[in-house]
Amino acid sequence: MNEDQNQTKLVKENKSLMATTVQHDDNAEVERLRMIVQELKNEVKLLSENFKAKFDALQRENTYKDEQIKLLQAGVDAKIAALNNHTVRGDGRDKVWVKMAELDDIIDNPKKLLRYTLVDIEIFYYMLARVEKWLESNYDTKLYYDNKLRASDAGNRSKLKPRHALLLYLYSKRSKDPWDVVGGWFGLHRVNAAKQCSSMELILSNIMPTISNVQDFIRQITSNEEFFEFARTIMLDGTLITAHMSNDKDNPETSGYSGKIKDSGFNTLAACNEDGLLVYLSETHSGNRHDYAILKENPIDLGLYSMAGGPNTSAELMQTILAYMDRGFIGVEKDYPDIAARVPYRGKDKKSSKEIKAAYKTKDDKTIAYALGLTVQQYHHNKEISSVRSLVERVFANLKKYGALSGTHMGTASELNRTFDVIGGIHNLEIMLKNPDKYDPILYHIRQRVESG
Repeated sequence: MNEDQNQTKLVKENKSLMATTVQHDDNAEVERLRMIVQELKNEVKLLSENFKAKFDALQRENTYKDEQIKLLQAGVDAKIAALNNHTVRGDGRDKVWVKMAELDDIIDNPKKLLRYTLVDIEIFYYMLARVEKWLESNYDTKLYYDNKLRASDAGNRSKLKPRHALLLYLYSKRSKDPWDVVGGWFGLHRVNAAKQCSSMELILSNIMPTISNVQDFIRQITSNEEFFEFARTIMLDGTLITAHMSNDKDNPETSGYSGKIKDSGFNTLAACNEDGLLVYLSETHSGNRHDYAILKENPIDLGLYSMAGGPNTSAELMQTILAYMDRGFIGVEKDYPDIAARVPYRGKDKKSSKEIKAAYKTKDDKTIAYALGLTVQQYHHNKEISSVRSLVERVFANLKKYGALSGTHMGTASELNRTFDVIGGIHNLEIMLKNPDKYDPILYHIRQRVESG
């Protein structure tokens, strides 16, 4: 009897314990679900706040863009209103207005102007002022028009204003685009675009401090002291520009093939002073002509400093001014003993390129000189010349930022020489405007020559 009662009691206690456990588990599950719901609510609230913040930012951005659009539209309207002074008539009037507004926007924006032409706004407006001054005395109505001329007259539809023609020239020389693309950008046929560039290049060759104009100015100097101001040191080098020419190595008369760069082109010599100002430019020759052979045919002639000699040549100046050249001019000291030429030595028993690279890694002058087939003194001599000559290499690199000098030339040697001369003039102008006290006499000389006709 007692055992049954104990068994019954035990069963009741187990049921009570199980009910308590189940209730506890239910409470824990409810609490867990409540926490999950709370976390979801927090996430929804956070997402809602983020969405609201993004929506507000987007709305502010759209408002800003609307304001910008209104400002741009107002600017375009103002330019169109200004262009109403141009009596452009006909079906293409609106297109002409829009195109001129686009070009003016590039000219007035320094960053865009630098990107499209590689010249800053100060250089551009200096060139434009000189062009307009030249046009006052040598006006050519065949290619340009101003507010007094109708652009819709017969044959006038292809005319550009001088500032747009200057932009066209600089862009065509900076880019490697064909004439179809360049002309289309300015609303011109490719033939008219080429004519515009050719005309502008002739103008710039007269009014800019081109290499030939600087060379002419230096030739007129009569005192050694004044000469030192512009050419205390000369660095000479040649550069080859690829062109569409014959690659027939067996026919040197028609081939422009250069074994150095394994391509055909034209070879030109140029020299600069210690400031990087280009003071000498040779004629453009076929790419298979050696640098020294070109120098012999086109000796440096700067008046008092002339490799060809002459009654005005100063013997003292020839020995005082150092002319730095590369190994392509070895032998110039013997052929021209009157000049103080600095030419690097050529190594004997030169090691392989792999051994030379390993020698440079040691950073030991004796080891490097031995690998190059030089004595230590000769190695130091070459190193000094290279450190000075690096300036003319940097000048060439600056000039070859223009596609006209780094791409494949499609014209004649004389056309390339004139383009090289004008682009060199842009480079010279940048240097002169940075050193106005030193180079103002050259700019004044060119202005006086232009104004006097």
